[in-house]
Amino acid sequence: MSEPKKGMSRGCLITLVVFAVILVIVIAMSIVCYVKKDSIMEWGVLQISSQLQREIVADLPEGVTKEEVDSVFTQFNQAVKDKRVDPTDMQSLTVMIQEIMKDKKVDHEESLRFLNAMKEASGQAIPAETPTEPEPQPVDSV
Repeated sequence: MSEPKKGMSRGCLITLVVFAVILVIVIAMSIVCYVKKDSIMEWGVLQISSQLQREIVADLPEGVTKEEVDSVFTQFNQAVKDKRVDPTDMQSLTVMIQEIMKDKKVDHEESLRFLNAMKEASGQAIPAETPTEPEPQPVDSV
């Protein structure tokens, strides 16, 4: 009689080795993503914001020119590349982009809100709105 084999079969051993290699790759990718999370977020925001720029330019809000939009995006992109944008501002912009893109249409209010948020995040001057004084109301005499 032949003696039973000792140890694992060849197929089982190959499966374990492949599983171990995949596990090591997943762990390594997780570490790299954690270490590079800011760079990955910056890259993502720059990619998505360029798409958003095209959509805003295609349907400009009233009182905003294409040159103004291009200027805001150019200055923002440079601020991101120079690491002048705070990570919390970057996160809030990311959330804002997600909210804007939910309905797959960028309306004028969303455009203006996003442009102002980009200006604020990149340190661009936001023109102060001129306060309007309330009109005097006539006083009824008794």
